[in-house]
Amino acid sequence: MAGYILGREIPNVGEWTNFSPAQISNLQKKKIEIPEPTSSTHTTPKNEWVIAMPNISGALPLQLL
Repeated sequence: MAGYILGREIPNVGEWTNFSPAQISNLQKKKIEIPEPTSSTHTTPKNEWVIAMPNISGALPLQLL
């Protein structure tokens, strides 16, 4: 059973299902590629951010009027 993956429909419930490497390779439609993430350089905002402070009641500021 080397290379097989065991799985269940719902965690901790039901019988285990054996998935062979051939079955797993048939599930994918395209080749799996390693992602190449891109990153940008750090910037400083031109304007300050204005963020409303939350309140205990959970009401939005417009609902308090």
